[in-house]
Amino acid sequence: LATNMFEFNLINRKNIKVIEACQDLGVTPLILNPLGKKRLASGLFTTNDLRGGKPNGPKPFGYKKLEKLNPLHVVQETVADRAKRRGGGNDLDRRMRGRRGSRAYEPEASMSVEVSSAQVAINYVIAKGGIPLVDVYNMETAQEVVACLG
Repeated sequence: LATNMFEFNLINRKNIKVIEACQDLGVTPLILNPLGKKRLASGLFTTNDLRGGKPNGPKPFGYKKLEKLNPLHVVQETVADRAKRRGGGNDLDRRMRGRRGSRAYEPEASMSVEVSSAQVAINYVIAKGGIPLVDVYNMETAQEVVACLG
């Protein structure tokens, strides 16, 4: 057995023991729905935005369901805001900054990057040891997912 595929996300964390077992056995955990069904864990749909940023879009979730997730969405926004203030660039850029004699030598700059709640949700899965399998339907979503790799 080389891989195991199952659902895991910020809303459905019941399979955390499966991830741990996969790691113990050297099996790669492939995570379905890392943003939750219908992207519920993405932070896109909230009690303040039932339509997910689309003024005439559908309301896939009721207010009561989203109200239960309000604490999670607040934490996601807090983490995203902290990551924005922390700065950006990829790992290599960060390691090379400040090294004398390196072509990338430059003082550490305070950078601001866009970090979404969806990226927080995807990185949660990665941090727990899973490989998220994210549905990508357009270029914007693809760029958001690739930015998680930074």
